[in-house]
Amino acid sequence: MRGNRSKPWLADHVIFVSYRWLAWALTALVLLYQGRLFSYAILLGVTAAVNLGYTVAARQFTSKAQRNPLILGSDILYTLAVVASSGGWASPFVLYAYSSLVLPGLLDGLRGWVMSSLSFVSLAAIILWAVDLPPAAALAEYGWLRLVLLLVAPIAFAFVLPWLVETARQLIQRQHSHTSQVPAPRLERTLNAEPPRFASGGRVPPRMRDRLLDDAPLALQLIKTRATEQSVEDLRRTIFMPFTSTDPDLATALDQLATRFGQHTG
Repeated sequence: MRGNRSKPWLADHVIFVSYRWLAWALTALVLLYQGRLFSYAILLGVTAAVNLGYTVAARQFTSKAQRNPLILGSDILYTLAVVASSGGWASPFVLYAYSSLVLPGLLDGLRGWVMSSLSFVSLAAIILWAVDLPPAAALAEYGWLRLVLLLVAPIAFAFVLPWLVETARQLIQRQHSHTSQVPAPRLERTLNAEPPRFASGGRVPPRMRDRLLDDAPLALQLIKTRATEQSVEDLRRTIFMPFTSTDPDLATALDQLATRFGQHTG
């Protein structure tokens, strides 16, 4: 049974039951407006009871209908029996009869539409002919409109409604898939941020190092690494610089090394 997980109201059984109740309510309103509600009160009560049964067992009915198409055929016979018992070609329950064409197109697509619409039209003509209401008599008495409502319009209805439902499902599914995608994070530069400051020389003064720490942490790490490497290289050259005398004593050598180290560190 097809449906839409994000929108349960677009499930097959929900569409079927909703249209059947909507058609029943519209029929009752039309009869009330025309002042004929009391004349069809019994039939309205029977169809309301049947609708209630369909509503309670909507899921089970739809599942069984998907496995056994004869169940859909029996539903078509039921709605046409309602039409035949309520005036035939002039029945106010024509829209209600269309409810038997909702599920076939939803469950079986194009094949369901063709089979259900042709079955509906054929059975409508046969049943009404059997109750002494042939199409020729209806044409002479009511004109083309009544024949179109039962022999032509059902074919269009059986195609249009399932197509609209399927289109709505695809649009909602596409929108749901689009909104569920998480956008990849982007690294953007702050508009008002100041550019990182780099020292032009090899060494970086201590006060500038603190400032770089606030401005650009990554740049600071790079500068600190380069400055440390340069300082180590300068210290190595200073310490291993040749002494002024070729054979100094230990005290003189230590004194010169201390002096060089002090000059290097400032």
